[in-house]
Amino acid sequence: MSDQMFFDAPFDIVECIFTHLPVKNLLSYRLVSKSYRDLIDSRYFANLHWRHSIRTRSNRIILCRCEGIASVGSDAGMHSVDFDTLRHSVLKCPMDWDYFSQFIGSCNGVVLLYDGYEHITFWNPTIRTYIDLIHPRASIPQNSNGNLKYNFGFGYDHFSDDYKVLMSVQLKFTAVLNGEDIVKEAYVFSLKSNIWRRIGDFPYFVRKTGCHDINSEVGITIGSLEGSLWAHCFLVVGGEEDLAGISDVWILQQRDEEEYSWTRILSFDDPIKFCKPLAYSKRGKNVLLDNQMNLLWYDLGNGKEGRKLKIRGLPAYYGSDVCVESLVHLDGDASAEENLQHKREKKAVEDEIGRSNEGYPS
Repeated sequence: MSDQMFFDAPFDIVECIFTHLPVKNLLSYRLVSKSYRDLIDSRYFANLHWRHSIRTRSNRIILCRCEGIASVGSDAGMHSVDFDTLRHSVLKCPMDWDYFSQFIGSCNGVVLLYDGYEHITFWNPTIRTYIDLIHPRASIPQNSNGNLKYNFGFGYDHFSDDYKVLMSVQLKFTAVLNGEDIVKEAYVFSLKSNIWRRIGDFPYFVRKTGCHDINSEVGITIGSLEGSLWAHCFLVVGGEEDLAGISDVWILQQRDEEEYSWTRILSFDDPIKFCKPLAYSKRGKNVLLDNQMNLLWYDLGNGKEGRKLKIRGLPAYYGSDVCVESLVHLDGDASAEENLQHKREKKAVEDEIGRSNEGYPS
């Protein structure tokens, strides 16, 4: 299809074609016409494009960050790797952070980062938009000693169309005197309202597994497993009695509104310390693992650890996460939504007139 035929194509066909294109191409098409810009900037199309990427396992990138000693020097920074081609590029992190950023999670192409101190940031690395904020600080009881530990969870509330952050606060390595309770506060941040709210005490300690309903904002306790649990629903578990024993990967499944269960899907003969599953391969036969030193492919068919994923230009030590490239804006574009809605209403009227005139001579 020539460029002229493409530009003259009906709006519905253009919309269908656009859902199959990478975000980089779509950003350039914003300059073609106001109609294209309104479509590409609309939340409707951003969600449509993102759902297509999830369904086809396309437009995925691996975000890598130097950590520890390796983060000091010229290699420090954020790196982006195309999941399919392994083409590498350096991302300029928008936040002016001196040392370390931690991946909390990603959702709809939006990544949540934590600087390890007081800043958390919503960031869409594809379209380079971000929102930086400071989280609330808890106070240590006078009769206690230790450090405050902040834990974060990140999710999207489909009911209210809102991104939310759960923050729990606990005292780490603490001796509590006079029978006082250890600090275990919980807060929720709503991106739509831009407000932190205290929601009471966290109902369990970090070592005890649980989840939080971001819609009802109620904590749910989940049955625990033997071993060391990580704060993910998709977990790597190592034996506590024998740290050199077998490590397992479990998946959390919800049976009904109140009951959860764990299912083991694979085991490692040689444990991989600090291992985190990132994503399935294109065909779903392998899973990509991160042990904070290397990226590893694990073959789900034969139960064997596969090759290390070598990417040129990356430092020796890094943490990583997988993100889907998306057009999701953190603030939204109301004018684009209104223009797109007007265009759709106009087309609906034209289609109705066309159907009513069928059978009449022109």
